[in-house]
Amino acid sequence: LAVLDTLSNTSLIADADIKGKRICDTIARQLEGNQHIVAIRHQGLMIGIELDAPCGELVGKALEKGLLINVTADSTIRLLPPLLIDDAQIDLLTETLSALIKEHSH
Repeated sequence: LAVLDTLSNTSLIADADIKGKRICDTIARQLEGNQHIVAIRHQGLMIGIELDAPCGELVGKALEKGLLINVTADSTIRLLPPLLIDDAQIDLLTETLSALIKEHSH
């Protein structure tokens, strides 16, 4: 019950949607013009970046850079950042992931 009280009495859910949108918008801006991006979508902080080719090797490369991601359906990068992610961490996440995707796309 304490968890439900916290969720109903705070802005955690709204904040998750705002942060998810910020991450998606930033990645979209950083990857603007990259023709290998099929779609970038989110539901709160559940984020998917669909590419036009398999991208499984990005999991290991991201881990080397300190990012924990996974790939689903062979070509969709899935991000599940924590609810408490702050602006500096969002900046680091988007810059690092965008650079990895650019490198992968060439």
